[in-house]
Amino acid sequence: MKKSLMEKESMDMDLNLLKVFCEIYNTKSLTKAGKILGMSQPTISRKLQGLRELFKDPLFVSKEHQLEPTAKALGIFPEVKQAVEGCYLLFSRSNEPAFKKVIIACSDDFEYFVGPAIVGSFSEKMPEVQVIFHQTNTLGAERKLLQREADFCLTGGGTHSNLVAREGFGFHADVCLYCKEEGRKESKLSLQEYLLRPHISVHYGGGEGVSDEIIRRKEKNRRLVAMTSHYSGLERYILGTKYVALVPLFFARILTQKFPELTYCEMPFKNVLDPVELSYRKDLLRNRFFKDCRQILVDTLSKIDWN
Repeated sequence: MKKSLMEKESMDMDLNLLKVFCEIYNTKSLTKAGKILGMSQPTISRKLQGLRELFKDPLFVSKEHQLEPTAKALGIFPEVKQAVEGCYLLFSRSNEPAFKKVIIACSDDFEYFVGPAIVGSFSEKMPEVQVIFHQTNTLGAERKLLQREADFCLTGGGTHSNLVAREGFGFHADVCLYCKEEGRKESKLSLQEYLLRPHISVHYGGGEGVSDEIIRRKEKNRRLVAMTSHYSGLERYILGTKYVALVPLFFARILTQKFPELTYCEMPFKNVLDPVELSYRKDLLRNRFFKDCRQILVDTLSKIDWN
């Protein structure tokens, strides 16, 4: 019987090489593939060189600022993809006896808002399952899924790999959260008031957000006094001060109910709405356990009013 190309080369190849090939093929970029796989530029370049030596072909050539697959790469991609998916399936089957937990990665504001509902749904429908929440954001969600550090991610988008499935549940808006002031009648901050106030920024990656880009286009700047990676404890920065923070509307409602001294208003400029997406590896649903977990998550998230 004639052996397939993947069978002939399997002795000299590991799963990481196959994953590198698939991601370069899908993204047409070493940088993007490296981010998805959590590899540095030198590491993924070495992996590509190893693939080229193994297959005795360039596999990808630079053309108009992206990497295009060669004829050989186009020919072997279906087998490589099948091999990667087969390995994932094998790993999932080998772990079946231990399936008593599901790992959900999300930012802490999402967990604060929908975590109790998710835990309640699992307690009712799959009481034998332990729900574990991990922290992530749009920048880290795809890596967590592909590195098998999480089973599901709930984020504002951020996943692009063909190996990852995505389901949307609407959009949410951001609002200005600040402390009430005695004698103040206005319930909305003007752009000037907003810019004059000191700002607390919540950004998981420690960088600027979309709102900063919008303000900069107006040739304005906000006065940033502190930056934190989590929403938890944000009220401690704002209570009794003039600080203002941009937070999701659903999170602002929770805090203002818990702390009557706080209030919120619409942003004084038009901002983009953030999507709410549930993502997971496509091969995950080949296992009945995770298929049932996904259904519980979908049913729960479909009932949530994000605005």
